[in-house]
Amino acid sequence: MARSLIRKRCGWSAMLARHREPRHSSAPSYGRVETDCRPTARDLIFPERMAKIPAPRVLVVDDEALLRWSIAETLAAAGYDVVAAGDGAEARRALSDGQGLGAMLVDLRLPDTDGLTLIDEAHQHGINCPVVVMTAYGSVETLRAASGRGALRVVLKPFDLDDMVQVIRQVCPLPAE
Repeated sequence: MARSLIRKRCGWSAMLARHREPRHSSAPSYGRVETDCRPTARDLIFPERMAKIPAPRVLVVDDEALLRWSIAETLAAAGYDVVAAGDGAEARRALSDGQGLGAMLVDLRLPDTDGLTLIDEAHQHGINCPVVVMTAYGSVETLRAASGRGALRVVLKPFDLDDMVQVIRQVCPLPAE
């Protein structure tokens, strides 16, 4: 009777409850219930019962619409929350929204600005997230300038989308990893 009442009150965590009675006591024993607060097997089978951890937000800035869309869709399929921007003005609006970024993926050359300026503006807004710079114009000076501004990686175009997902996972891992 007591166990079924406990199951009704506590749910599945009561399945791990242990009912113990004192061994040497003259007082009537009602027992004591200890519950285990770790996730149960049912919680692991049905992960929607667990609290959801939001996916890291990645800002993708590229002026090539097809490449921007491809990167955004691939990262979204990998589990990231993606914000895409086609130029510096859209990227500035995304930076000023105040929503926390897990990473930035920025093209070096944009129509109205360059990626290094966007990195500086992100630091001015107090956003200190990992930055990956994409460029078709790779040179030693580009690498030095990007790393001097805080970019962790410089990726040369063209690249494989699966490789880009791996780069983003290295600089901004998903919560379950």
